Amino acid sequence: MVKRINMEMVNMTDFTEGYNITGFKNEFHKKLKVAIEEGRLINSARWYIEERAHLHVMRDHIARWYHSTYGDTFAIGDSEIYKYYSRNSFLLSERAVELPIALSFYKRNKHDTVLEVGNVMHHIMCIPKGYDILDKYEIGKNIINEDVVDYKPNKKYDMIISVSTMEHVGFDEAEKYPNKSLTAIKNIMKLLKPRGKLLITVPLCYNPAIDLMIRKHKIKFTHSYFLKRISQWNYWVSTNAKNALQLKYNSKYRAANAIAVLIKER
Repeated sequence: MVKRINMEMVNMTDFTEGYNITGFKNEFHKKLKVAIEEGRLINSARWYIEERAHLHVMRDHIARWYHSTYGDTFAIGDSEIYKYYSRNSFLLSERAVELPIALSFYKRNKHDTVLEVGNVMHHIMCIPKGYDILDKYEIGKNIINEDVVDYKPNKKYDMIISVSTMEHVGFDEAEKYPNKSLTAIKNIMKLLKPRGKLLITVPLCYNPAIDLMIRKHKIKFTHSYFLKRISQWNYWVSTNAKNALQLKYNSKYRAANAIAVLIKER
């Protein structure tokens, strides 16, 4: 069973090491303002970076304590239970839920040929032979630097995975194409073998074309799941599309406040 907690009952006084993030931030900004007013721009910039790093470490440390104390699992629907991914400072972002979902999908479905769109899964697993990575911009060993809308290999795939990548296609590129992300999704669907499976995770309320695709059912998926963030310590719960699409990106919490998990089976 997933532990159900009331986040309103969880506050800083529960953290036994006594960190006070609010007080730290207030003092931090006060010192930064003084440093800038005194013209110590270079030193203040260095100090700013160091203190921001310190604050991030504190938040990560506190989040780990909360998850170890109040529960470190989340659920999709009523049955799928996963453990939050806590390495590489991902415990405070949507990657904490996206990566375990993607890894479980990869492990439990048979596959000989795999395509990953966006180079993300290397954070959580060793990349085996026969695993293709398609990423237009990232340079690395065995990464195929092609545009996903133009990718037409001479083979099909048993499995395709894309973690927090499709929302950037045509939206965060130099040349803006509002519906390019939908074109990209349609293209990779064509690359599936019969009985092949596709998993896409995307933040919601970031790329309007993605949101509209989900709201208007412009692309048919076999299964669609939705998660929303409910605390600053990165707890997530299942929700529906309507509620997820009412949230905002980067508000109330940093980065994604809701994600979609989209599965296509041929």
